[in-house]
Amino acid sequence: MVNNASKRWPNHDISTLKLLQLVHRHGERSPTSFPPNDPFKNTKYWVEGIGELTTKGKYRMYKLGEFIRQEYNDYFGDKYSPREVYVRSSITDRCIESTSSLLAGHICHAASGEG
Repeated sequence: MVNNASKRWPNHDISTLKLLQLVHRHGERSPTSFPPNDPFKNTKYWVEGIGELTTKGKYRMYKLGEFIRQEYNDYFGDKYSPREVYVRSSITDRCIESTSSLLAGHICHAASGEG
């Protein structure tokens, strides 16, 4: 998903970048409703719960955070600064988890020295 993006715009110049704003929806989630005869409407198939972020959704948001750190590392610098990053999410669990996963990928990638 995100790995191909750097091939589309290689060596983009961020030297004059003043603001990076990211707006996104939550990651992949389980269904919120099911057709009447759907064999998968049983909650046992949806470990995270109905309408909640899936493990794959968390993973992909984490990878997106890593990608953002990698692509904009020169802008963010070597260390994470809470004064320079502002995050906002709706109160829905799947949105909060998506944002948390994205930030984990972004911050952990920086902490690992891979940024």
